[in-house]
Amino acid sequence: MAATCEKAGLAFDVLEPAGKIKINASDGNERMAETVTLRPDADGVLMWWWSWERPICPAEQIDRAIELISRVVTVRLF
Repeated sequence: MAATCEKAGLAFDVLEPAGKIKINASDGNERMAETVTLRPDADGVLMWWWSWERPICPAEQIDRAIELISRVVTVRLF
């Protein structure tokens, strides 16, 4: 996940090596950050999870996870 964050231009801080990462836009705006965790769902499928306890996507879909997280932490000017 960390390497994919770097590739996408996102800043990150590994909070727990086993799968808890705080991600924010490269400008470092702490107000636009999201902490995601890696853990199994009720069926035992390893998933990335939002801080509000909703699944993002399966663990192996790291590019998809970063795409969705980027939408949350990046300010878009219209």
